Amino acid sequence: MIEPVRVLIVDDDRWMTKTLADILRANGYHAEEAYSGDQALQMVSERAFNCVFTDIKMPRVNGIDLY
Repeated sequence: MIEPVRVLIVDDDRWMTKTLADILRANGYHAEEAYSGDQALQMVSERAFNCVFTDIKMPRVNGIDLY
């Protein structure tokens, strides 16, 4: 069985994060959501993702720092 692609979506705008995650899930991806750079760093330290979509402008840990 082929595992679905694991995608992490990072954005401090919860509506945007949920919308993108819903679209990806509807298309067969395993999407998880993080609402800050700090939360995303914690998540990637615990499990692997194939792809990360991140906002660039976020408080504290921005998308560039996250990368």
